[in-house]
Amino acid sequence: MRVQPFGTIEREGAMVQCLMRGATFGLFNAAFGVRDEDAQIDRALARFAAIDVTPRFEVLERDLTPSLERRFQVRGLEPRGRRTLLRGQVAPGEPLPSDIVVERIHASSFDRFYATDIAAGGNPEVRTAQAFRHWVDLEGWHLFLARMGPEAVGTAILFAHGGLGYLASAATRPEFRGRGVQRALISARRKVAQNLGLTTLGARTEPDSISERNLQRAGLEAVASVLVFS
Repeated sequence: MRVQPFGTIEREGAMVQCLMRGATFGLFNAAFGVRDEDAQIDRALARFAAIDVTPRFEVLERDLTPSLERRFQVRGLEPRGRRTLLRGQVAPGEPLPSDIVVERIHASSFDRFYATDIAAGGNPEVRTAQAFRHWVDLEGWHLFLARMGPEAVGTAILFAHGGLGYLASAATRPEFRGRGVQRALISARRKVAQNLGLTTLGARTEPDSISERNLQRAGLEAVASVLVFS
């Protein structure tokens, strides 16, 4: 499946592989749900090689068998990290800090969103804003910008599909961290999720991180651990 204007999503049984040339962040260029099967792993590796990116496989810890781990190891793939998956019910968010305003992003304000995201380290790729401007028009995507006075301080995305909302890509400029920006972005997205009629929220983050604690404070619970092989 083509993801305009660049990138593809390949599906093979339970496996989903997200591909985008040159990207190294977020869920791009990773394969999820791979079977304990040489042929499927090798087909996924061939797709990574075709666009010259480092292969990455993410496997639920409970699904990792000794056999699958050996198949990864003989191909030079080793565990490089861990992620926590969280889930919770949609409910009203906590009140926003009085000095933080969160606004929805539209085409006219996308450049400010993009510049803030870059400054916050949310998108480490060197790409022009034009390469990402289509995000505003993607079905189910909702972009947010947090401000403290005139300063744009953080960004985040809510992806909605069916009754599920995915809290993605929260990033805060370094000089404004520790001041409630991420909590404000979570709260604002929960309110929008409620208005959209969503019932469940999901998120993915580093274990034992500030992000994980903020999501748990907002009512999401850790439901699974993911091992990252590359």
